[in-house]
Amino acid sequence: MSAPRLRSSSAVIVVLAPLLIALSGCGSNDSGTAPDTRAQVVDSITVTATGAQIAGGSMSLIVGDSARLTGTPRNASGNVIAGKNVQWSVADTSIASIALDGLLRGVHNGTTSVTARIDTMSTSVVVTVIVPPVAKVALTLGSASIAVGQTDQATASISDGRGNVLTDRPVTFASSDTTVATIAATGLLTAVKPGGATITATSEGVSGTAQLQVVTPIAGVPSRLAAQSWSIISAPAAIALPSAPRVVVLDGLGQPVANVPVVFAVTAGGGKLVPSGGIGASTSATVTTGPSGVATSPSWTLGPDPGVNSVNATVAGIQPITFTVTATPYAPLKIELVGPPANTFSTDTAGVVVCVTGSLIGSWYTGAGVRSVQASYGNGLHASLVWELPGPLTCGSNRWVGVLPLGAVTAGAVIPITVTAVDTAGDSASVSTSVIYKPGPVAIVFWSSPPPSAPAGTVVQLSVQVVDANRHGIANIPVTFTVTGGGSIGSATVISGVEGITTTNWTLGSTPGTNAITATATGTSSLTSTVEGTPP
Repeated sequence: MSAPRLRSSSAVIVVLAPLLIALSGCGSNDSGTAPDTRAQVVDSITVTATGAQIAGGSMSLIVGDSARLTGTPRNASGNVIAGKNVQWSVADTSIASIALDGLLRGVHNGTTSVTARIDTMSTSVVVTVIVPPVAKVALTLGSASIAVGQTDQATASISDGRGNVLTDRPVTFASSDTTVATIAATGLLTAVKPGGATITATSEGVSGTAQLQVVTPIAGVPSRLAAQSWSIISAPAAIALPSAPRVVVLDGLGQPVANVPVVFAVTAGGGKLVPSGGIGASTSATVTTGPSGVATSPSWTLGPDPGVNSVNATVAGIQPITFTVTATPYAPLKIELVGPPANTFSTDTAGVVVCVTGSLIGSWYTGAGVRSVQASYGNGLHASLVWELPGPLTCGSNRWVGVLPLGAVTAGAVIPITVTAVDTAGDSASVSTSVIYKPGPVAIVFWSSPPPSAPAGTVVQLSVQVVDANRHGIANIPVTFTVTGGGSIGSATVISGVEGITTTNWTLGSTPGTNAITATATGTSSLTSTVEGTPP
């Protein structure tokens, strides 16, 4: 009886098998001996790596690096078995990944295992993925020489052994002589007194140095740049910004320096600097400071694609200043009707409010991105809307309002209104609505006046008309009549007719003298008429 075979991924065990005796006429081969099928049974898998080293069943890999793994199957005799495919797998794919061909790649620092499987046999290797170690620290100063009292920024660039920049490593800064210059944890240098100091930046035990010279400040000699009035953080791609970068040049005593050439240059984003007049756009321009030490760049037009845009302002021998704006994707012009709250009007004008939005209309433009907002309405009428300071509506700085004179329209007329906005790029957008003219009473006028005098006690007839702002009669309006000086009225309240006309019979007082009658209607001023009662 043969001994049992042990299948293991960590050891190769050779097992002796009994001699197979070929039986005559039972499928024997040409030599009379049956084939040995054990030669194709995988008993062990040897994993090797190209680009990394495996020792004791473990290997390490740097994040972003890769190694080619190979799995070699062997039988119980230790012989290599050809024609077998290896199936690869990783226990934690957030730490490492492996392709079908055995290419292992480090994804994130941590420990996992990779397994090679052939038929029913498998073997695993422990994989530790590590972050790349710091190999170099390059330290740069804004200026190698600064004046007493001046500040400067030290910048450390950290890279690994392959030259890849590492942005997630802590850096410490130090000055060899803090009586000459001090340096903060952020790398901000402050000059204390004249002299020299070595500035050091260290990360993971690797250091870089730079020499700093502190000098006595001299009046009138440019020492530093300061940005002025810059608050733009983002803007639509390809537009001209509403304000240009501006700097002031100061000497070591903090006083402005005139007649200093300042170079403004586009350093990222593909934008242009455009002089007034729009001719001669380029990526750089030199501007000389004025009496106040100020230099202003030409108009800055952002690049055509979303992303970071930057312009540097530079003066020879001192630290430059960078202006950065993030270009956002273009959004088409949009107009939205937010007023009027009702669609009926009783006066001869209609108010309209719209919100106009889009890439060229930002809150910092205060409406400057809009070329025009026009309303067309009724029978060929037009009116302009105007930009309004932010109000209670959600438009914010994008609110446009207009008053549309309706003209001579009749009650019940439906008035179509279309509002069209055009931005400075020539794009347009429209919104449409309609209003119904339902006028209300604004006045009572005489339709037929009573005589100036009549015999006391006689009956006179009075007709008044209720009208709107366009002097059109309004029906179904209650009109109340009151009399003074004696006399009486047929009906104290009369409803106006189709043309807004109301007629009543007025009996004068029986005693000669002045008689008065007053007609009133809600929403109007009163109308009074007098008749002198004469002796019969």
